Amino acid sequence: MSAIRLLIAEDDEVTAKNLRFTLEDMGYTIVGCATTGEELLHIAQIDKVDLAILDIDLPGRLDGIETASALQQSDIPYIFLTAQADTATLHRAKLTQPAAYLVKPFDEATLRSTIELSVYQHAVKSGRPAPKQIQTRYAPHESIFVKARTRLEKVRISEVLWVEASDIYSELNTRTGKFIVNYPLKVVEEKFPEELFLRVHRSFLVNLQSIDAVEDDELIINGKRIPIGKTYRSKLMEKLEIM
Repeated sequence: MSAIRLLIAEDDEVTAKNLRFTLEDMGYTIVGCATTGEELLHIAQIDKVDLAILDIDLPGRLDGIETASALQQSDIPYIFLTAQADTATLHRAKLTQPAAYLVKPFDEATLRSTIELSVYQHAVKSGRPAPKQIQTRYAPHESIFVKARTRLEKVRISEVLWVEASDIYSELNTRTGKFIVNYPLKVVEEKFPEELFLRVHRSFLVNLQSIDAVEDDELIINGKRIPIGKTYRSKLMEKLEIM
């Protein structure tokens, strides 16, 4: 399986090493760690890069924002990681149209979701297939950790009753609670096991084993009424065992 290939620009040696180790532990391939914008652009010209991670305050002729502007010509998406959250810096960064802007400190779950969503959205926009790492599906017996207030909670995939779209996020619904994940519904659909989950509406992905009843153009799951979209109905009927 090919991993997402990342290129880092960070001039602080300790920060760069910690970031590299964290990303490698997540399963990403680090193409290189540059200390200047010029060095990052050179690496980007000679190696395949799926996403660049830039600190805004870089030494040398080009700072992070100027480096990002140059990266646009190479069609490489990028995200900013920075301790600077002032209005002037944010305005300059926004003009380059980054895939994301993360203010330090941030947690690993946010970093992972930001990376994968950024790479995925760029692939869709460019009309290219997303890296296989993003397309990996979970098995029904597997579990994921989702953020719940100040901690990460373990949720078994098979225990998710339905997933509802919520802007650029998705809401996982279980019998014990609701959890927000930093993925749009389309990405969740591609990650969840297709033998267990089916899209029944542009805003809903359901666990087929959790369906209690089908009533006209609605499903009932744990007391929740979920609409069935016209374009999804025939596939749903094919999946259900009807006597």
